[in-house]
Amino acid sequence: MDNLGSLLSSTSSDMLKLLNSTSSKVDDGNGPDGVYRSHLLSIPSPNKIMIKPTNSLSAMKIQRIEMAFGCTSWQGNTSPASFSLQYTNDQTAKVEDDINDGKWTTLKQYTSWSNLSGMVTLDVDFSCRLFRLVVNTAYQGNYFNATIFRLFGAVRQGAILLIEDEQRIYSYTNGEIKFVGNSPVTETMFSQSGFTNISAVSQSQWRAMTSPKILAYSVENYPLTADLTVPKTLYDPVKKCYIGIGEIVTPLEILPAGRKQLILTADYIDCTFSYSLDSGTTWTSMLPDQINDISSMIGNALVIKVTSTKSTSRLNAISYAWS
Repeated sequence: MDNLGSLLSSTSSDMLKLLNSTSSKVDDGNGPDGVYRSHLLSIPSPNKIMIKPTNSLSAMKIQRIEMAFGCTSWQGNTSPASFSLQYTNDQTAKVEDDINDGKWTTLKQYTSWSNLSGMVTLDVDFSCRLFRLVVNTAYQGNYFNATIFRLFGAVRQGAILLIEDEQRIYSYTNGEIKFVGNSPVTETMFSQSGFTNISAVSQSQWRAMTSPKILAYSVENYPLTADLTVPKTLYDPVKKCYIGIGEIVTPLEILPAGRKQLILTADYIDCTFSYSLDSGTTWTSMLPDQINDISSMIGNALVIKVTSTKSTSRLNAISYAWS
């Protein structure tokens, strides 16, 4: 667990100083009545301050937050009185977003800061693309003092994703598939519009695309792997048929010894057919309504595959028989 300061950027230069500080002192006692503190910074209030990785294509895994406001001599009256800590994985989120904006998750909210002096440590465990401090009010009125604000954990390359369909690039934001630009995909598209959760895309949204591909961002000499399962099914429960591009494989059936012939019938548009007698290891093409001689073939583990090759492909019914 490392101090992330050197890997972070902020919309506040004062916050950036705090993030990079290694001092453990909250109040160093310099000057009469705390008028001067060697590492105390005055920050305007109210305020919204964003923290994010310097590399916009990275994510933060935050495991600890350290913070200290005000100073002992002033009995904490220079602390923020009401503030929140929030984070998000939504790349479209802005620092000026309302505190109740649904893109942001509130980690901790303080309505009356009671830690007048001393460092407060929060042990947490979450990952995010953006983090922010939202100060609503301060005891002093129009500013608050901070001596420590640090984040600990790791900065790592996340799985930044986009979707390509028919040479057009799309993102997924707030439940909607949104057009980003034309192919080829660029790093700017990933940094400005990339998303991280492919499972949120619904089955109907996948079916609405012709031939979608998931694009994952990677940088040279930095391996990036993603284990992705696209929640797509060709079956349309309303029309009660299979529609679109993909493959349909029948359940395995063990044929008896001595089988000689196989025939298939189907009600379809723009589909091709094949069969396998070794559980799908090798495939042989077949045409509907034609008898296939399988007497000399090895294996009895029959599966039949239907390949739909166009967005207009359709399979209404299929049946087969052997003898």
